Amino acid sequence: MTQDPTTYSDLEQGRIKHIDFRIRADFSRRVLDIEATYQMQAPVSGSLFLDTVMLNIKDARANGEALTWELGEEDEVLGQRLHLKGLNGADQFTLKFSTSPESRALQW
Repeated sequence: MTQDPTTYSDLEQGRIKHIDFRIRADFSRRVLDIEATYQMQAPVSGSLFLDTVMLNIKDARANGEALTWELGEEDEVLGQRLHLKGLNGADQFTLKFSTSPESRALQW
């Protein structure tokens, strides 16, 4: 595993080529509801690690099938590692999630 100390991602697992976002902003709740479809440069088998910070993961799917996923322990700097499992040669997958009103990247 190639480990960069600033991320949970492992580039040997796969690289993201493109992401299509569908975003619904709820200004009264200070939340974004997001559906993101990730297209990979090459099919991914097994696991994929992604970085998250203050996200509520609702669903993960590849090839129409639900993916197994888990969030790691929270780190103040890195956030949480999202571990997607069972991609089984998928070259794209979709995540549905929402942000938190306390999300650092949003300036409500």
